[in-house]
Amino acid sequence: MPHRRGKGKLSASMEDYLETIYFRDLEGHRAKVKNIADSMGVSKPSVTEALSVLRERGLVHHQKYGDIVLTAKGRREADYIYRKHRMFKRLFCDVLGVPEDQGEEDACKVEHLVSDSTVERVDNFLDFMDNGQKNGDFKLDFLEFLQTKS
Repeated sequence: MPHRRGKGKLSASMEDYLETIYFRDLEGHRAKVKNIADSMGVSKPSVTEALSVLRERGLVHHQKYGDIVLTAKGRREADYIYRKHRMFKRLFCDVLGVPEDQGEEDACKVEHLVSDSTVERVDNFLDFMDNGQKNGDFKLDFLEFLQTKS
């Protein structure tokens, strides 16, 4: 899991650009400045500016008018962002019963705000919900389950 807290952390906006490039790749589409601008509802100059930041951080390869390609580092970072998004959407929708569209919107917001330790704890909680309950005492079961993760 990338450790991104502190000075080197990407802004929420930069994470959104990275995630959008990642989604296009997952869907088998080429990432170009125009498609990213259209997907995100921003101007092409905004995308170009963001790409400059992402390129400086070693997260993307891009030459003027060319495809945007994630570097290995960029793919790891984008995969982590996407994993957080899916995890929080699952927590909101499947566990808390939040409607799908609201869960999607909220997951997109929360994925940028939480610490890595909170991400790990929520991930463990969801794993526990799937596999860990045994004593009937929810809190006790969860705390015991966490001990198996250490």
